[in-house]
Amino acid sequence: MINRIIYINYQPFSLKYYLDYYLQDCLNNQLDVEYWDLSKLYFPNVSFSEGNEYKIVVKKINTLKELKFNLKNNNNHTTIFITNITYEFRVWKFFRILTLYNCKLIFFARGMYPMQNKSTSSKIKEIVLKLNYKRIISGIKNKLSILFKKYKFIKSYDIVFRAGSEGGLTIGYGSDFDLKHANIVDINYFDYDNYLSVINNNSKPLIDGEYCVFLDQYLAFHPDIAICGLKNVNPTIYYSELNNYFEFIESKYNLKVVIAAHPKAIGYKINNPFLGRQIIFEKTCELVKDSNFVLTHHSTAISYPILFNKPIIFLNSCELEQKMPDLYDLTIYLGDYLNCEVVNFDELNDTNDLNLVIDISKYNNYINKYLSSSITQKRISSEIFLDKIMTL
Repeated sequence: MINRIIYINYQPFSLKYYLDYYLQDCLNNQLDVEYWDLSKLYFPNVSFSEGNEYKIVVKKINTLKELKFNLKNNNNHTTIFITNITYEFRVWKFFRILTLYNCKLIFFARGMYPMQNKSTSSKIKEIVLKLNYKRIISGIKNKLSILFKKYKFIKSYDIVFRAGSEGGLTIGYGSDFDLKHANIVDINYFDYDNYLSVINNNSKPLIDGEYCVFLDQYLAFHPDIAICGLKNVNPTIYYSELNNYFEFIESKYNLKVVIAAHPKAIGYKINNPFLGRQIIFEKTCELVKDSNFVLTHHSTAISYPILFNKPIIFLNSCELEQKMPDLYDLTIYLGDYLNCEVVNFDELNDTNDLNLVIDISKYNNYINKYLSSSITQKRISSEIFLDKIMTL
C-alpha cells in the first residue's frame, strides 16, 4: 500500500507546484509528501526564486550520488515518485537510477501545445544553415535516449495522468513506449480545472468597464528562458514597444489593457514596466472571463480565451524575431492553428481593424487535444488523481 509520495523536479519548490500537483490533497489523505529538488544538479548556473510557506519536506539533491543515497534509504515499495522532468538524453542517468531502484513512476502529461511539424529535409537544411555542431550532437544523443527506452534500459512510467489526446507527448523522447505500457488516466489541464471553478461561482468582474487582457510571459526576465538555451528580449525595447501598442489599442477600441502577470514575474511587484497599467497576479482565468479580447505572444494561458470563447490577437515584433526566432515562428503558427490574427506590435497600423471573430471548430479541437476529454470535462482533476492514488 502506498503511504508516501515523492515529487522530483529540476526546479525549486513553489506555490504553483504545490497547487498544480495536489500536494495539500495528498497531505489531507494522510500521505507523507516530500519534494526532491534537482535544480542545482541540472542548472547550477541558473538562479531560481524559491518558497516553502507550506512547510513541505524539501530535499536539495546536488549530485546523482546523493540521489542514490536517498533512494537506498527509502522504502521504494510503499512510495510513488512523481516527476515532470521531460525525458531526454541530458537526464538519462537520472531515469536510469530510478530504473535500477525499481521506483514506481508517475508522470503528469499536461501542458502539450500545438507544435509545427518539420519535415526531415527541412530539419537537415536548418541544421546545415546554422552550422550548429552542438545541435547535431544533441539530436544524435536524443535518438539514443529513445533506444534506451525501447530496450528497457530506462523503464516506462507506471501511470500517466494525461490531459487531452496529445498530452502524452510532454513525456519527452520515447513517449510512445510509455503510452503503450503505462496505465493512462485522463485528467484535465490545470487551466481547465481553474475554468470549471470560475464558471461555477458567480463572482463579479475584477475590472470595471471595458478592457482587454495581455497574457504576460515575462520575456525580458523569465528565469526558465536560460534553461531552454534562449536569449531574453531587450527589456527597454520590448516594454517600450508594448506600451506604445497598448496605448494604440486603448485609444482605438476605447477600453483599457490589463496585465495578467506571469506567476514568476515577481519583478513587477517592485517596478511596473507597463506605465502604471494594472497588473494582476494569479487571476488570469477571471480576467479573461469578463474581457473583450486577449493579447498574447505564445502563452500556454491561451487555454482561457479558448474556453471562454474570447478572440485572441497574437503579438510579434522584430525584437522577438531576432532574440527568439523559434518562439516568433511559434506565435505565427499558433495564429494559423487557431485561425486568429497575428500582428507586429512594433508596427502601428490604424487603417485596419483587428479580427475579433473566433473559429469555434478550431477552439473545440484545441480543447480536445490539449485541455480535456469527454469523460473528464465535468470532473476536477484532483478528485481523479486521488481516486487513483488511494487504490494503489
